Amino acid sequence: MKFRKILNFCLVICVMFLAGLSYTLVTPIFPAEALTRGVSVSESGIVLGSAFVTSLFCIPFSSKLVDVFGAKFSFAIAGILAGFSNFSFGFISNLHHHTSYFLISLILRVLCATGESLITTIAFPLGSAQFDQKHQGKVLAIVESSFSVGMVAGPSIGGLLYNIWGFSIPFWTTGGLTIILSVLGLILMQHKDEIHEETSTLKRTTYKEILGCPSMLSSVFVYLLTGNSFSLYSASMEPYLMKRFGLNPGEIGLLLMGYSLSNAIISPVIGILMDYGLTPLKGILFGNTLIVTALLVLGINGSVPMFGESASVALTSIALLVQGSGTAFITIGSMIQLLGCVTKAGVANTDHTKSMVSSIWLMCWCLSGFIFTTSGSYAYDVLGFPWTCILQAVILCIPLCWMLFKLLSSNTDKQIIFTKLDDSSDSEELAIYEKNCIMAELK
Repeated sequence: MKFRKILNFCLVICVMFLAGLSYTLVTPIFPAEALTRGVSVSESGIVLGSAFVTSLFCIPFSSKLVDVFGAKFSFAIAGILAGFSNFSFGFISNLHHHTSYFLISLILRVLCATGESLITTIAFPLGSAQFDQKHQGKVLAIVESSFSVGMVAGPSIGGLLYNIWGFSIPFWTTGGLTIILSVLGLILMQHKDEIHEETSTLKRTTYKEILGCPSMLSSVFVYLLTGNSFSLYSASMEPYLMKRFGLNPGEIGLLLMGYSLSNAIISPVIGILMDYGLTPLKGILFGNTLIVTALLVLGINGSVPMFGESASVALTSIALLVQGSGTAFITIGSMIQLLGCVTKAGVANTDHTKSMVSSIWLMCWCLSGFIFTTSGSYAYDVLGFPWTCILQAVILCIPLCWMLFKLLSSNTDKQIIFTKLDDSSDSEELAIYEKNCIMAELK
């Protein structure tokens, strides 16, 4: 039984890796090919950017899919859809007319993004169901980092396969593997879908019920402000580095890879720390502090050239590494925080509920990315790169102060409880105060 659960989990993280790979695989390949068909850069941007919009609209329906078909079957459907769309994308190289090339590539990218968004939502409850509650931090961190590693590797693998075998092979390989692993998961996984067992006795969970849980809205707000801060300069970092330091696209790519690598590497470590006692609030607070520090370094380094060019580039690289680590703390901490809010509120602990929580988490990530990308690009045109980073650091001090206040309030509550414990000799009262202490820490 233990071997079967490990096999299930390995299938989940492999499909998640391929979903992340698929998400960025197209980036270095499609725009150049599209230009040869008369497709403009802005039209290519619509095709590539459609993934964010599609994910934002499709993610809420994942819980409904789990409700109807169960987590295992829904995960397989999502994987087959993403794999088939990716595989089909490899055939658009046979199209040469501008309009047909643009429309078909857009339709296939939307279908592929639909599968990717469903995979990422369902993978969290499906992966966590394979292990005990005490391992949830590590499990969620590994599932999340497998997607991040895929996103990091996508441009490199896509570019390598494209240079050796041409346009179609990267998509045929990724799509074929995704279909094969999804079908294998459907055959081999033995996952008990709790929702089917409990619909007769438990009221079905709603988004209104989840968002009404104590501390849920505040946690969502914090994640919206901090969860995808890297998108702030996703469109402006490249022109800034070219103009400021004279770097070429290859050097910029290596520099930006540091953010994703640090995020992917440190995520499992954070999961272990949280399993061994690090509270989500402290993790998010520490991550936010790292991000504010990194943004201030980027801003000051760009506006006040105190070092030579080589040292400034190295400082920029270090800042990106720090921001990637901070984002990992916030990403894992926020997911566990949201699940904790639902658990404390007594909401039914089913696959349906977990998929709804992961849907909210992912929608926040997508919406945060959209907000930061658009606002960051506008701020770059108006203020320039350095002041954009400094302004964002100041804005992120708002959730930082709120979390610090909440943490200090929690510690004050615990001190009051321990003071009362010293004055109490009644065992029943002692148990009540211990319970209050635990609840204060969770909040």
